[in-house]
This record gives sequence, structure tokens and C-alpha cells, in this order.
Amino acid sequence: MCVSAAARVVHSYLTVNTRLWQNMLKAIYFIKSKAEGREAAGSGNREPAEKSFQKPFQDPFQVSFRIPSQIPFLTAESERAVQIFRSEGLGSGILEMEEGEASPRLPEGVEPEDVLFLCDDGSLLRRLREGGLYAAGYLHSGNAGEKFPGADYIIQEPDLVDPDSYVKIYEREAGLPWTILRTPRLLVREFTEDDLDSIYSLYDELAGRFLEPPGEDRDHERAVLKAYIERIYRLYGFGHWAVIAAGDCGPVSSGSVIGRIGFSAITADQEREAAGLGVTGLDADFGFLLARPCRGRGIAFEACSALLRYGFEELGFVRVRADAREENEASLRLLGRLGFTEAGRASGRRIFFCEKLCEKCT
Repeated sequence: MCVSAAARVVHSYLTVNTRLWQNMLKAIYFIKSKAEGREAAGSGNREPAEKSFQKPFQDPFQVSFRIPSQIPFLTAESERAVQIFRSEGLGSGILEMEEGEASPRLPEGVEPEDVLFLCDDGSLLRRLREGGLYAAGYLHSGNAGEKFPGADYIIQEPDLVDPDSYVKIYEREAGLPWTILRTPRLLVREFTEDDLDSIYSLYDELAGRFLEPPGEDRDHERAVLKAYIERIYRLYGFGHWAVIAAGDCGPVSSGSVIGRIGFSAITADQEREAAGLGVTGLDADFGFLLARPCRGRGIAFEACSALLRYGFEELGFVRVRADAREENEASLRLLGRLGFTEAGRASGRRIFFCEKLCEKCT
């Protein structure tokens, strides 16, 4: 995935997870409506768009394309995407939005906010987003010079992008947390601002001995969390995530935040530390914290092993680091079970590394 200052350009190699896609969407609407000719703003004149029609499916999510007809391969490209989406249970179609229209023409019962629009015109994309709708740019050989100011995502080769990637783009546009993975007892997702109180509850006296807890100023911590959600997740595509109880996790209710887990970008100090231990090529720093009522039940291993696999297989990591204090015996045992290898000690901490080829991790 390429990242520019303005937007992420999404290609076929965007991280995928079709299983999550299937769990998220049940029934969807596929829209086709008669399109009229128009002139595109911002890219010069274009030929009239091809006529098309839309018919409904049944779900609160769909992808709609807007493309010119004078470039033949684009029609085939979008139609291939439509067929792929349909085979994955996602409806999709091509519709035309006329100049002056406030929003696309959708069938009765389909709400615009339930749709992800892919637009090849920067001015239309801006209109949709200013109207509170969710949209990404669509870049192809016929609009190579098109600009998409303010767009977070620009799609290329839409027929090669996995449907789950569209779900994630939609969620990001809608301000919804991404679901990262599921295990038999757990769900790992991005944090939301509503999780702040749950984050505080994770730091009991024991956890506070090894990890710095949030500060007493909750308004400040809320601002920090909000900035983290808006910046780190978008910039890196990874971070620290919430662990949610989804099965038997002890004396906690299903849906509760019972931990935090994830990866952080490697710092310059960590790079120098690793180099001093003869280790190079670090991709991320791994960390975890589990609520006290859920400890000793194998939940930490379940979450950590799944997330390490996600890091290696989906994020493309090759080598990650972790550390634990000398007296943190539970974490030291867990890192050993996960396949981490100790490389040395620094400032009262034991430094570990885990590589992609580690059988326990993958």
C-alpha cells in the first residue's frame, strides 16, 4: 500500500481478511440506475457516461462506481469488480450523479450513509464528503491527473482490491473502529473514545508496577486517546488495540474491554539498543496488558499468539521486539511460550525478539 501526503493509494496488496468481511455483512443492496451524460468538473470535458441500471439487494453497505465510458477497459475493470463483490456477498454497481444534485439517487430504503462511493472526480468526491457521505477517490488511466484534496484513500484497480479492504475504508470514513481479528474467546478492535474508563480499569496495582498508567487528568487522557485514534491508526495501519471478551473469559461480561494489545513503531533508542545486541531489521515493538480477573486463564496467550500471527502474515512483519522487567515473571513466561528469544538485558529489562519463521508465533 502506497501512502502519499494526501491519501493512501490502495492496490491489490492491501491487507485482507475475508473471514471478518463475511462476519460483518449479512445482506446488501446492489444498485443500478439509468445514467445520463455529463461533463466532469476538475478534469476537463468527458464523453457522456454509458447508460446503466441498478436493482436492489439487501444490506446497509455497498460500493458504487462512477466512470466514463470512453475508456473501454474501465468498463471491464469495474464489471470485474462487481462480479467479485457479488461473489463475496457484497453488492455493487455503477451510478451517475448529476451536476447540482445534493446526493446520489438511491432506491427507496437505501440510506446514503450506508454506502461507500468510489469517485473518479475530485470535485464530486469533495461534494459527497462535505455532505456527510463516505467516499474514496478512484484513479485510473483516464484521469491520471485528477486531484482528490482531503481524500484519505484513492482506489486503483478496484477489481483487484479485496472486499474487506472496502469495509475498512468505509469504517475509517464513518469513524468506526476496525475489527482486527477474532479468536474463540476474543475480539480485537481499535480503541474508541468511549473506551477511556475501561482503559483506566486495566491498570491495577500489579500492572502499575510494570507499566505507566494513564494520568489523573481524564480530560487530558481523553484528548491523548482521541489524537492516537485519529493519527496513529491512520498513519501506521497498526497500533495498540482493545481486547474484547467474546466468550468465556472469567467473571466479566461479554463485550467488555479486558485488555490492550498491539504494536508500536520502533524508536531510535530501541534501534540502537537492538544493534548493540547484534539485532537489526526490527519492524515493531510488541506489548500487551490483560485485566486482572482474566489472568491465569490462557487468554493472554490466545490473544498474543493470534496477534503475532496477524503481524507476520497480514502486516508483513519479519522481526518484532518485546521487553519485560526482571520481576515480571508472568510476562517472561508468556514471551517464552510465544517463541520470543532473549537477546540481552538493559536498564533492568530483558529484551526479546521474535521472527516470522518462529513456529510458535506463526
